[in-house]
Amino acid sequence: MLIYLLSAALLTGGLWEDQVEASDIPIVVPEGYYLMDGDDTSWSAEAFDHSTWRFQADRRIDVPSGVRWVRAPIYMHEGYLAVERPLSVIVGAMASSEVYWNGTLIGKNGVPAASRKGEVPGVITARHYLPPHLIKPGMNIIAVRLSSQQLKSLRGDIDLEIIVSPFLDISHARLKRHVPALLLFGAIGASVILFGSMYGMHRRDKGALWLALTFLMLAGQFGAEIYKGLVNYSYPVQLYRYVAIVLFAYGSVVCLLLSILWRLQSS
Repeated sequence: MLIYLLSAALLTGGLWEDQVEASDIPIVVPEGYYLMDGDDTSWSAEAFDHSTWRFQADRRIDVPSGVRWVRAPIYMHEGYLAVERPLSVIVGAMASSEVYWNGTLIGKNGVPAASRKGEVPGVITARHYLPPHLIKPGMNIIAVRLSSQQLKSLRGDIDLEIIVSPFLDISHARLKRHVPALLLFGAIGASVILFGSMYGMHRRDKGALWLALTFLMLAGQFGAEIYKGLVNYSYPVQLYRYVAIVLFAYGSVVCLLLSILWRLQSS
């Protein structure tokens, strides 16, 4: 149980935390999203009226059945525009996407489409360079055309994070935040070796075998958790990652219970 609590504490955080830690300049995020299912390129225009669209302040959105457009008004303070380093728009979602700033396409992540066959999956976190001449002081419009056809058969919600931040490498911040987790991963690996060696020397000690398997399952779960922070993978991989985490978690519980039962029976 202690290991579960430690892993949960060490692996909390996400895209926002990585940006905040990597930059000395405040990030800018929309206050909410306007959503519409369908596909019309005119919806990217800065002057388009989205007041009749469904508004959502929460960053969790339902999985789109086809192509969906998301419009996010975002306020850019004049002081923020004075930043000399280049800016970027970051979109984190289990989706393929195209990103527009005030009507101008600034980046693509995979190919969004109305069918599974036509979609090319994008990566889980996409960063797009934001040309300075497109930014104006005051309100700007980010429009995102997206699809999640690889998730079409699933029910539920996905996270959609849109962030404006300096264009910088956050890999160092991610690695730094995961150092304690990597150290714990090493401790779990050492436990696998320890109890595996105990079983190797005393084959009758099935309790040591089940404990070794328990820590092996924990190592698998922990590896799947850490993977997100180290690799920017294609968004369908997220499903397999979730499945792996659940299976390894259940496996560790089963092996731990079998170890306890063996101890009780042999005592």
